[in-house]
Amino acid sequence: MEPWEYGFEVSDNRVMFSFRNISTVGMIDKASGEIVWRLGGGALAQQHDPSELANGNILIYDNGSHRHTILFLLKGD
Repeated sequence: MEPWEYGFEVSDNRVMFSFRNISTVGMIDKASGEIVWRLGGGALAQQHDPSELANGNILIYDNGSHRHTILFLLKGD
């Protein structure tokens, strides 16, 4: 696994994953193996360092390759 492709455990028995080369971030439920949510498909462009904040929101720095840099703040359920 390259340093820009990784997964790590976050709250609620879930694992967040980030694949920079395919511009995709998402969350997997560890118990079921189901993808809980996924952001990609052109919404991101080689993002970095998705992080779960203390309030459960997700912060993603989108490198914006070939466009402007963007910060995404995804609000939890």
